[in-house]
Amino acid sequence: MNIPGSLLVERPKHWDIVVLGDAEQPIESSSFGRSVRKNVDSTEKAANYLLMVTTLLRAVEESDYRGYLLEGELEGARVVCKDAYSFSMHGKKERILELKLGKKDRIYFYQVNASSSPKARAILLLMAFHKKDQRTPADVTGVCERQIRSLLA
Repeated sequence: MNIPGSLLVERPKHWDIVVLGDAEQPIESSSFGRSVRKNVDSTEKAANYLLMVTTLLRAVEESDYRGYLLEGELEGARVVCKDAYSFSMHGKKERILELKLGKKDRIYFYQVNASSSPKARAILLLMAFHKKDQRTPADVTGVCERQIRSLLA
């Protein structure tokens, strides 16, 4: 936004937040954007996902964003980061992580660390999902794993 006489003040961050998609298309057309449209279908869910995203935006200002998420609370609602699923690729264990708020609402993501450049660190948002079961469903882990495999291939 360009407001005459104003300056954009951006807080320093250690992690970029990205989605997979076409740079020419709006974020809503990305697989993450489509999952938000599909799974965030009530005011309560929208409030939960907004709180998770807001917390993530604050967490990426820290080098150890996971430590911040484990310790931090925002407005009394705890957003937790944990491993959701892992798979092997090129002899290395790759982990899909999740942000969770409560028992059902999740944002699945992948932590990108470029070994060639320690400054190239990103959180790749994969999917928003409202769980109905304790375990992460296979269709969710399958979609996330396919996205990561295509990225790392």
